[in-house]
Amino acid sequence: MATHNILPSTTNTVPITDLTPHPDNARQGNTDLIAQSLEHNGQYRPLVVQASTGHVLAGNHTLAAAHQLGWTQVAATFVDVDDTAARKILLADNKTSDEATYDEDLLAQLLADLNETEGTGFTADEADDLILALSEPDPAQESFLADPAPEPEGQGRAPEPAPTGEGEEEHQEPQSHDEQAPAPAPLPEPQPVAEMILAFTPDDRSEAAQLISSARQALNEDNLKTTEIILRALRVLLAATDARHNPDATITVNELLRNAQ
Repeated sequence: MATHNILPSTTNTVPITDLTPHPDNARQGNTDLIAQSLEHNGQYRPLVVQASTGHVLAGNHTLAAAHQLGWTQVAATFVDVDDTAARKILLADNKTSDEATYDEDLLAQLLADLNETEGTGFTADEADDLILALSEPDPAQESFLADPAPEPEGQGRAPEPAPTGEGEEEHQEPQSHDEQAPAPAPLPEPQPVAEMILAFTPDDRSEAAQLISSARQALNEDNLKTTEIILRALRVLLAATDARHNPDATITVNELLRNAQ
């Protein structure tokens, strides 16, 4: 079905000097970042320009970035609108982009798959932060990565009563006030914990989970914590690396395993 809301327009490659920034543009953009995109990706979208004035309605900072790069021509779409409509287009183009949000999981996955940030508008630090958040395991879906939970204190089976001799009366004299039961030993102070998050791509995270599971089985220690497995692996890696850099050194598998204790 035809619509009457599509403005008639023409798109041409024009001299950059034929266009001017709109004098009422209140948006402040990152011209350097746009220039990086133009260098890496080219101009993939024409500027929207008011035909009667040559004022840019959408793409003012792209125009500035093109000037910064020394371009002499740009692609532009010209629309025939009055000044009031031009200002509304100028405002709407900026405001509608402000209201956009991201599916952060999908965004992080896209950046991880791309494996580079040049030409994306994202810095390496921004990409690392998003990928790091994506790599944190979901407790509901990544339970195989969790350390085996220790048995809660005080919930074990009650101790069996000591056997008594045949015919003996199972009667105990009540304790006097002078014979108080010894106070229970104080519980040890919990050790301070410093959290270190490791960022993996989805494939590496899956491999890490499989290796950790295999290490538990090989060591026959079902309650061995994930952090302890990683620490042991680093000790073995360091011992092997030290031996490799010493031409006179020899190291056996048993010696490596001892380093893992």
